[in-house]
Amino acid sequence: MGIWLEDPYTNEGRERFERALDFMRKAVKHPFIENILKLRKIRILELCGGTGIGGIALGKALSEKGVDVDLLITDLRASALEIAKRWSMDVLGKEARVKVLDAKEAYKLNERFDIILIYGLSIAHFSPWDFILVLCSVNDIVDDKGIFIIDQIDIRHSILMRLGYKEFVVERVDEDRAIISIHAGYDIIKGTAKRLYINLINKERVLMDVCYWGLAELASLVWLFFKEVDFIRMLGDRYFILAKGPRRKFTMKELKNSIPREVDLSL
Repeated sequence: MGIWLEDPYTNEGRERFERALDFMRKAVKHPFIENILKLRKIRILELCGGTGIGGIALGKALSEKGVDVDLLITDLRASALEIAKRWSMDVLGKEARVKVLDAKEAYKLNERFDIILIYGLSIAHFSPWDFILVLCSVNDIVDDKGIFIIDQIDIRHSILMRLGYKEFVVERVDEDRAIISIHAGYDIIKGTAKRLYINLINKERVLMDVCYWGLAELASLVWLFFKEVDFIRMLGDRYFILAKGPRRKFTMKELKNSIPREVDLSL
């Protein structure tokens, strides 16, 4: 639908990439990441990667440190991943690997990664139940000395407490689109609001589940799966949550077999 412009070949998309690159240059100075810079090659997995803005920016920041990177970008949208392949070639000088994949199913990759990244405030698309499965999946494929990074704002503070929940929101207006969103319900069991996004120009509509996460509950859940958790403040309420030391206490099979019957996780 184009609610968020992520094509790096557009002016706004390029600005998003440059901002991501600034964030990543800051992130690679963190001790968690500095400890793995001695590796000859760093294997990066970006989940919910879209056009790869975050993963490619991280790859660029690491390459500036003299590190070779092997980047795999995953998303549910094949069209976005095609852009990621082109953009990675332009920025990194080599084409990233791409794969259409649900983040909850990342454990099926049967690879190990030194850094696993979720960039671009994507966690709002996951209910707490979904996110637990994402964490379990990540825990299974991150290297023993690897790092998990989440880019997220504190939605509760920056939106709900400052602005208040809005039944009707004008999301984006430009020459090609006029997008609004309307409250369409709340799922108490999943903890997600339903919002209907409508493009008034072409009548396209998408119903999305949105979870209004605070950083505290995100980080505390991550802590259940990783021994060490830290934070980097990027801009305002926007932070990177970094984690290392996978506990590997849960298995996907165990969790899948015990999902409450009232919870539909579309697995």
